Amino acid sequence: MNWGILLATAKPEFRTDRDVIESAVVHARSAEQWGFDSAWVLEHHFTPYALNPDTHTLAGFLLGGTSRLHVGTAVTIAPFLHPVRIAESTALLDQLSGGRFHLGLGRGICPEDFDVFGVDASRSQELTREAADLLIKAWTQEKVSGEGPMYIFPPVAVYPKPFTEPRPTIHVAAESPSSVEWAATNGFPLLMQLGTDDEELRSRVELYDEFAESAGFDPESIEHVVMCIGHVGDSREEAKSAIFGILEWWGDESSRIGFDVDQLKRLPNYRYHLNRVEQWVLKGENTTTWISDWLDNCPIGTPEQCVERLEGIIAATRAHHVVLALEGAADREVTERNIEWFATEVFPKVRT
Repeated sequence: MNWGILLATAKPEFRTDRDVIESAVVHARSAEQWGFDSAWVLEHHFTPYALNPDTHTLAGFLLGGTSRLHVGTAVTIAPFLHPVRIAESTALLDQLSGGRFHLGLGRGICPEDFDVFGVDASRSQELTREAADLLIKAWTQEKVSGEGPMYIFPPVAVYPKPFTEPRPTIHVAAESPSSVEWAATNGFPLLMQLGTDDEELRSRVELYDEFAESAGFDPESIEHVVMCIGHVGDSREEAKSAIFGILEWWGDESSRIGFDVDQLKRLPNYRYHLNRVEQWVLKGENTTTWISDWLDNCPIGTPEQCVERLEGIIAATRAHHVVLALEGAADREVTERNIEWFATEVFPKVRT
């Protein structure tokens, strides 16, 4: 198994920017000390939901401050950067870290970001897929050129070439069946977020396996990453209570910054997301009920309860890389305790 920590860099009102950023660095180094394999960082703009607008900058700093820890992006938003720039910076980080950098790609979910950066949200899927193709060409060919329809540029040699051979792995955040098919036919591992039950992810992985096998890939050799909340306490109820308020704020902020229903209806490339929101409304769910159900499905509670839940997640997803968001209390000392407890009381007891 590979165990990771998700560094969310969330900033509720009572925390300062300095405290949030400094804590991310402290937690990454502690995670390495306690034997975690990886740390993953988010990209967000114009919101205290996450204070990291540049995943490669933060990843590079963390890689430079550690010696063994792998660092990944969950995700780098592809439509906001030219693919040649992503190829260059990824290859540089890959070289500097000796292969410890992992690139995760996504297409964005916040309308303000698209407006500010002047990107047409209706083209986000096409931009991301074409960018991934150009990244591979930039890393593996002498020269790469953009021949459209999204990117048009003359042949150019991209330096440096990556350390990892034949190329760095591209992880992708893919939820809809069409996105899962695209990821699978290219052999891109999935970045998955645990939901309120295991069945959705189990079905997604099964669908992925079908497409991957048809494309000539061995699904067993592809290492997906699944992300969830983790928190150790004296009981599940006590552990949930300790982090519920912060996660409720986080969920409300996520709803505020994301596409609303009217915007999604105008974006055919986000039809899957619209269906999810409409189902959520039809069920009468709100942030509070969804957060509660979600936490019930995460490794939260006593060490024994966390072990049991992690074993269930692994069985459902076949993932051998589980990444935990351990900052739910928004308190540095509590997160440090979480890191230690998962490393010493939970991970060693998980059967895979």
